[in-house]
Amino acid sequence: MTKYLPAVVLCAAALLLNSCGSSYPLFVNTTLAETTGLREYCRKNNIKSIEVQKADSLAVAARMKAKEGNDNEAYWMADAAATYYRLAVAKHDLVQAKKKIAELRKSLSAAREQLNTYKEVLNELENLRNP
Repeated sequence: MTKYLPAVVLCAAALLLNSCGSSYPLFVNTTLAETTGLREYCRKNNIKSIEVQKADSLAVAARMKAKEGNDNEAYWMADAAATYYRLAVAKHDLVQAKKKIAELRKSLSAAREQLNTYKEVLNELENLRNP
């Protein structure tokens, strides 16, 4: 066993060093794919805001950096772009939710008025029945 110990230690060290290598190329491709999906979602849902504009420019810059081979900067730019897209989507969803809440409140108010009218009619009918 001691005869193979140096070889085992060298193999373990090689695997450790290999695993410590940069993962930015993988991260860049994944994050750029995410930005593409988010950009398409924003366009499909007609989300236009300053956040989308910032995200668009960051995504273009990230793609350029990735083509230049600068994966570290490309990753951080793509990540920032994805974050801006997510922020734009969240703001859009918030506005839509507020509109829906306003509609529901209006509908609830109308339903309450109708209920009060029914209660008044019921009271009048009971008063007619019991003079």
